[in-house]
Amino acid sequence: MGEKKRILFICTGNTCRSPMAASYFYHLAQGEGQDDLVVESAGLAAWPGAPASEQAIQVLAEEGIDLREHRAQQVTREMIEDADLILTMTWDQREAVLQLVPQAQGKVFTLKEMDPGPDLKGVLSQWEELGRQLEAREEEFFQEHGEEITRLKERRDRLAGELAEVEGHLQDWEARLKAATAEERRQLQKMAASLRALDIRDPFGQPVEVYRATFQEIRRYLASLLAKLRGGNGRRQGS
Repeated sequence: MGEKKRILFICTGNTCRSPMAASYFYHLAQGEGQDDLVVESAGLAAWPGAPASEQAIQVLAEEGIDLREHRAQQVTREMIEDADLILTMTWDQREAVLQLVPQAQGKVFTLKEMDPGPDLKGVLSQWEELGRQLEAREEEFFQEHGEEITRLKERRDRLAGELAEVEGHLQDWEARLKAATAEERRQLQKMAASLRALDIRDPFGQPVEVYRATFQEIRRYLASLLAKLRGGNGRRQGS
């Protein structure tokens, strides 16, 4: 048997959405005889050792899954680096993971990105294209001005006495970069609201009916995820 694939589900507190998603996904995979997966969950702002919420326990108990032994854990850089696929419940959580470990680009997605539908596919495609345009514009900018910027940074490091002068030059170049990429940044910011459609809503503190609705939403995307993994078609950056 080959090396197992590590799947990491992430939400905020690791007491509702991500443990429900991880536990149910593992349940689905086992039911399909897919035992080559290691499934974990964690939170970006977890209280380590906290149990799953009572509502989450009740909802999964209705599916024959016991969540009573779950204990929350804080996500770490090591967990992100070790995972083969990372699935967050919201777009903001996806971005937070990438800020923590930029090298995770290409293996971290929102759960809904596993089956986004035509409308969200269009938004995601635009987002990725704008990101490429921004990267290209920055590269073009640094090709033209990078030598000067590098020289100024080296001078700043060498000459502490001239720090204020050099810092002023760097701020000027940073302002020029922002001006040169203003349109791409404006479009990305404008599109951010549309990407909230990729969020799995947080049921924390709500009645069990809200937990059931959140679980049903998670359940839909987990079925699509398992099908993709079975077929070796896990989504990759740019696909």
